[in-house]
Amino acid sequence: RNEISIKELAHAVKRVTKSSSRIVFEPYRKYYGSNFQDIKKRVPDLSKLKEITGVIPKTNLEDILEKMGEYFTEHPEELGNI
Repeated sequence: RNEISIKELAHAVKRVTKSSSRIVFEPYRKYYGSNFQDIKKRVPDLSKLKEITGVIPKTNLEDILEKMGEYFTEHPEELGNI
């Protein structure tokens, strides 16, 4: 449950997928309007998940991204479903 910026997440995805894609930054207002307020702190609250399932995942983000990369490498047809 570590804080991560969108930029850091984008770089992590690029690293795991070995992508040469360019990261493009767009203003929030372009997609959410001028009244949108950005969330300054992005730390997930897993209390609801624990309440429902009784557990909190222990897999870190890097491992999750690696597993997703492996899955989509083996099942490229699934990329059309996301």
